[in-house]
Amino acid sequence: MQIKYAATLQELISSIDYRNTTLVLQLEEILTGLNAVSKVSDISTLNKDTIGLNYTPNWPGATKLKAIEGEDPNAFISPLRMDNYMDANLYEPLADLFNQATSALS
Repeated sequence: MQIKYAATLQELISSIDYRNTTLVLQLEEILTGLNAVSKVSDISTLNKDTIGLNYTPNWPGATKLKAIEGEDPNAFISPLRMDNYMDANLYEPLADLFNQATSALS
């Protein structure tokens, strides 16, 4: 397996001012991981630790109620739940205001 952008990433690391060591260290860690994965001949041996997904939070999906509340920072909001949020917090209140305004004009 070849890493398409390994050379570009190495060039980026070389061009960064070494006073920004945090960024350089993070990019070097990414490059090391990419190089390790590129040496794998059988991709079925890869796991979440091998490709760096062990650092990714495993957020649960938001329930309809949580999506409507819109206050759970630890839940993933899907497009459907985003629609639920928008209906409850934007479209329905706007429709109510519009209906109140048109009723007041009658």
